Amino acid sequence: MEIRATNPEYFLTQCASITNTESFDELLRQAAGTILTSAVLLEADGKYVCWDAISFAAKEGIKNNLMGALISRADKAKRGAADGIAAICSIEVPRGEWTNLVPTLVNIVNQGNYDEIATSAMTLGFICLQFSKVNKAPSSEQSEQIFTGILMALEKSNQQTNTDIQKICITSLNNSMIFFSSMLDN
Repeated sequence: MEIRATNPEYFLTQCASITNTESFDELLRQAAGTILTSAVLLEADGKYVCWDAISFAAKEGIKNNLMGALISRADKAKRGAADGIAAICSIEVPRGEWTNLVPTLVNIVNQGNYDEIATSAMTLGFICLQFSKVNKAPSSEQSEQIFTGILMALEKSNQQTNTDIQKICITSLNNSMIFFSSMLDN
């Protein structure tokens, strides 16, 4: 992973691009999302080594690629993208950055089709899980939006007979419970 250390902007941009490229195998796309997540969260001396070293424009491109991958036909690619989004969110939201992410995901839950609802709920659940891992929290307003989005997705999934969507929503609800429980413990 020498390229990660010498050119983190190129490395993270390529990982995000692979995650969002439909022509690649979905396992490769998921792996790219997982590798991106690990690199984004790499810390040293209180800084996120890779994420803090790249330009604003590169960050925006990476986030756009990951958000684009959420509408992929490949479930594993969506998981890799959701994981990467959650990692970036856990860094940026406490800093007052990427403030439109949670409202965007909740809006998709409100107005999207069932696949989009499930993917947004999964992403919101991953965000909760990531916040509990890094021992940080979004604002109380954003926390409420996350929880409301997951509950709305669960309610909408109950209107659908697709048990896969219901399982995703229940898993996201469980992830939110882990997050809110860790917030109460701190």
